Amino acid sequence: MYANWRDQSSSSLLWIYGKPGSGKSTLAAMLCSSLQHTQPEYLNADFFYSTRGGPTEISHRHMLQSILFQVLDTKVHSQSLHPAFRKPFRKLKGNGREQLTWSFNELLGVLQCLTSTQKPSSNGRIEGHKFVILIDGIDESEESPEDGPERPKFLQFLSRLCSRKSIGLFKIIALSRVERDITGALQPEYSIDMRLFNGTDIERIARSGALDLWFCMTSDGQSSPPGCDSSDSDENFSHHKSRRPLDDDLSVSTPLDFITQYLIAHADGVILWVKTILRDLMSLVKSGGCSMGQLRLMLSTTPTGLNEMYRDMVRRLQDSQRGNVKHSQYTLSWLLFAGRTLSLNEWREVIAMFGSDEYQVDMDESFLHSNRALQFTDSYVPTWT
Repeated sequence: MYANWRDQSSSSLLWIYGKPGSGKSTLAAMLCSSLQHTQPEYLNADFFYSTRGGPTEISHRHMLQSILFQVLDTKVHSQSLHPAFRKPFRKLKGNGREQLTWSFNELLGVLQCLTSTQKPSSNGRIEGHKFVILIDGIDESEESPEDGPERPKFLQFLSRLCSRKSIGLFKIIALSRVERDITGALQPEYSIDMRLFNGTDIERIARSGALDLWFCMTSDGQSSPPGCDSSDSDENFSHHKSRRPLDDDLSVSTPLDFITQYLIAHADGVILWVKTILRDLMSLVKSGGCSMGQLRLMLSTTPTGLNEMYRDMVRRLQDSQRGNVKHSQYTLSWLLFAGRTLSLNEWREVIAMFGSDEYQVDMDESFLHSNRALQFTDSYVPTWT
């Protein structure tokens, strides 16, 4: 699907859809990087809608403003792009506004003008610019803005932008969850369903994780973990006592195959959910005295969606008797209620501030190394971030 979209000689839109945690953003970044490497003549711009960022990060007007700024700011053919901006800019200046605030329709007009701008050509032929625009998190964008059209109408414009014949070439990658208004508005010719795209990877991760669990359960020298048939274990799985099978040996069957099948059946394309379940199961196994029945019970009572899993994490955190519960509550409050997504260095500062003495002379001693900032004592933090 991606190759067909990439090789299309006219403007086209690719819609990548799936649940949170399914890897939409990661895939889109890889596709853009690949396209930029193979066809460097494309001008790139991107925008990520986010409700956590407040009104400016869910606004269609600010999205257009950001995209157009990135396009104009390029050092390649920037002079040939100026005509698209020049006329509306002079009109704004002529209106005597003290501050030049572009309206949604004015920005939309500039974007439309880019479809007809020409760039210098060495062979004397008339050529238009080529653009790759990545728009992520569309489901978090404003639905009924005061200074622009409703979301479906805006998405319909993007579709029309890619369907119209023009000298310029637009390749748009749109990312979102599956929502009715988005599906109906985009109606793309090219799309990637993350449930189907991730199927093979999820099966590999689930099988590999189950084998890791089995290896951990049998590595203490027992012939089999509690609840297993010892004869089967001695005959078929003795090699697990000494080594973890290689990734090319994932077809090996173990008594933990029920874990693999459960994860494959309930993943719904969300790799993050699979990895989180496997991590929690491994914590249970490493705690010692873990039976097959306990694994089945934990698996059957684990929420099958990320939102439900996050609620369960908070509930377990509230009920926890661990000594670091205050630390976990502190870090969670920063993750949830910060005005925007924290950078890695800001996250290190948050960790360092917990329990630190305000009169401490050398604050550097409280900082974790950047490689450890997302892997400290609270095991939930990598999932929440």
